[in-house]
Amino acid sequence: MDFYKYYSLNSDFTWEALREDYFYFSSPSQLNDPFDCRVNLIWKGDESDTKKWLQKKDFKNKDIDMLAKHIHNYDIQLDDFTPEEYKAARDGIKIFSVTTNPENILMWSHYANNHTGICVKIKTIKWYGDIGVKFRACNFTRELVHDYPQGYIPFSEVKYKYEMPSAVNMLYIKDNDHALERFILTKHFDWSYEEEYRTTAFIHDIYDQKMKYHTDTIQEVIFGMDCSNDHKEYIIDIFKNKEKSKVVFKQAEPIKTEYGLNIVDYY
Repeated sequence: MDFYKYYSLNSDFTWEALREDYFYFSSPSQLNDPFDCRVNLIWKGDESDTKKWLQKKDFKNKDIDMLAKHIHNYDIQLDDFTPEEYKAARDGIKIFSVTTNPENILMWSHYANNHTGICVKIKTIKWYGDIGVKFRACNFTRELVHDYPQGYIPFSEVKYKYEMPSAVNMLYIKDNDHALERFILTKHFDWSYEEEYRTTAFIHDIYDQKMKYHTDTIQEVIFGMDCSNDHKEYIIDIFKNKEKSKVVFKQAEPIKTEYGLNIVDYY
């Protein structure tokens, strides 16, 4: 499976990312879907359930009884948090999204500035049943998953549905429970044209949202059908000056007899 990332070329951030070899991991509040990563959390249970949950969170014993009674009496819901508190908690996770389709007309329009931008093919690595990308180890504050090679982050397919995932009771989530993942990996069906895969990193696990990758990670650059010659020349120069870069340049061309694109070699 191949991963692709669309870029608009009317942003200084894009040019910096191409020159400095990084992918930007966005906060949920920076995404173009305000419903993205919205979670439905509840805290429901008796006081003993609440105490067990607080103990797992390493609260001091002298505080647990008081906190458990407070949480139980007030039956905390997600709506009890202020917008600022909710945004801060939600933005603790950082997201990088890719697609499997470099010929999607809508994606070229929405994410590559009306076909004037580019789409890059990203080198992927299969690790047993997973597929992911290997980033430079210097990005991470600690080794994330011991079962993976250093710097490797797996990607997951986004599911598209009309209904939000059901609520998660925080009191019963186990330490290794992935219940919250379904909120991160589910989007409304209207977004299904994106054919998205995404990966995540928590803010305390990385030094910066600019995640550095190895020079050979970008395998192809596809120029949009309306990408300017000046931009093409500049991009070719960027990659030709990179050591170990073996980028192949391609061109998106309209199919004359239908609404579609062909990806051909760029000469």
